[in-house]
Amino acid sequence: MNNHQPDLCIGVDFGTTYTGVAWSTPKEENNKTNIIKQWPGETEDEEKGPNCPGERYEWREDKKWKLLKLLLVPETHEMRSANNGHGPSVPGTMHEVHKLVTLYLSQIYAHISNEIPELIKTNDDFSEQLKLKTWDSLAIDFIFSTPTLWGAPISHCFKDIISKAGFGEHKLHKVALGLTEPEAAAVFTCQPEVVGKVHKGHVVLSIDAGGGTTDLAFIKATANTADSFTLAEIHPVGGTDVGSTRIDSEFAKLVKDRIKEYPEAQSELPRDFPTRASQSDDFQSCKHKLGSKLWDRSTDDFAIEVTGLEKSYTNRDLGIKQGELFFTRQQLESCFDITLNHIKGLIKRAVDQFEDNNGRTGTLWHVDHIILSGGLGSSDYVLKELTTYFRDLSKGANSCVAGSRVLRTNGNARTVVVEGLLYDRRTKAHALREHIVRANYGIIVEETRPKWPALSRNVNPANTTTDAPDRIRWLVKFGETVQVGKPITVEITKPLEKSDQRKWTEKIVWLGGECPCLPANMKKGLKEGMEVLRSVDIEVRKGTKLSSRRTFMGTTAYHECNFKLILSVGPSGDCDVEVSENVIKLSG
Repeated sequence: MNNHQPDLCIGVDFGTTYTGVAWSTPKEENNKTNIIKQWPGETEDEEKGPNCPGERYEWREDKKWKLLKLLLVPETHEMRSANNGHGPSVPGTMHEVHKLVTLYLSQIYAHISNEIPELIKTNDDFSEQLKLKTWDSLAIDFIFSTPTLWGAPISHCFKDIISKAGFGEHKLHKVALGLTEPEAAAVFTCQPEVVGKVHKGHVVLSIDAGGGTTDLAFIKATANTADSFTLAEIHPVGGTDVGSTRIDSEFAKLVKDRIKEYPEAQSELPRDFPTRASQSDDFQSCKHKLGSKLWDRSTDDFAIEVTGLEKSYTNRDLGIKQGELFFTRQQLESCFDITLNHIKGLIKRAVDQFEDNNGRTGTLWHVDHIILSGGLGSSDYVLKELTTYFRDLSKGANSCVAGSRVLRTNGNARTVVVEGLLYDRRTKAHALREHIVRANYGIIVEETRPKWPALSRNVNPANTTTDAPDRIRWLVKFGETVQVGKPITVEITKPLEKSDQRKWTEKIVWLGGECPCLPANMKKGLKEGMEVLRSVDIEVRKGTKLSSRRTFMGTTAYHECNFKLILSVGPSGDCDVEVSENVIKLSG
């Protein structure tokens, strides 16, 4: 038992169509991972709850918002809004998206804040000490996963949304963004008891294919002793906004194309018939079963019921007979294949970049295991198709995937991310010890210039003022390795005019992606898409002695405050900022 650990550790995997929640009790002897399986509106146990924000707990399938997580990316929201009316509904503004996500996560919070204490009280495996604690008196760490598509600005926005939803509202409750989805999946699936074939020195390509995104991570096992299993990331994570919902969209398009050929039948069908068909329980069942040996032998033609379609209705031109919509195995496979082509493209680019990086650095990393996870990753058809694809890739000269084994995690592939979040936190030293930074982080530095330009050639250095343009000091760059728990410490000298209130703001800036030549100042940076990620308000602590810079006449020109800024960049891209003891961080 570790007294420095929280009473509860709760992992949340906010998905595109469903959200998973798992929890553990680090201080208890029974510190197993528990999955929340009871959800409002569901009659049976489900490993995840549907994404259905509403004023009431009406989490019904036909009201499910399919794209909320994806819409947090402004570019995706803009694109989907332009296409509105041709697919799932899209909120009109980013403000509405944030409001809906906040509403949904507040419902998640309300549910688990009642469900988990009740589960603890009714389970004899937990101590009386834990059972007697109220929700607000429990020390709780909430850990959220993020997709690789989110840059740091979106991750920071998401963290604000989490707080507004109620997470972290009590004094002993803390909120953190943990691993990205493929990292969390890799941490869980690499455990000896899960796969059992990953050993020290092995490289794993983790592919987490879910409802709306597919994410990749290259992970190396650095130790696998009886008491410790540690991993290190050896290539920047990546992803695409393609998942199982793309299969739904392709099927809806197939139905829509049928109707276009016979437009006179449109008035006889329920509103949004193509979307209803793609979201029907029957179609989702067919989608999940495709590729399984027993099911594939049954038939080559499938029939589904669609909500709102009369049982007696028949239209052979549309493939509808007695209220059922018919389609063939080939048509269903084509919906999968179109989706998989996007995922294969992501894999090919990632493997090529990995091999190019090997060549540049002189390393000879070889992928030993390829592990599929996520809802789409659990499909037998997807496993078969990607196994064939990797076999073809391995035929290339010096292929890094030659001889690799394509595996699927044991157990429920839908919960590996949320379980990986908790497994990573089982000890103070995280399971994933190193990650690769996928952006650039810097700080705005004020430079001093001569106060009197006419005397600039021979001026005393003390005769200066802070009127220079903002220069950027880059602290962390794309592709660099960051060790978990070892922040970057920066020594800063802040010039303070005598008239200053000894308060100021330090700005942390972010620029996504790889940049051969990083901008030197704020003006150039903003032109290249740089953003101010954090504004940290700082005040000199009372009693701190400041150094003075004097003029040639011996008078004080200005004071200087020397302090340290401590920057921690997490796997999700978010960054936390702390300062040394001689100053106070007021906000940020």
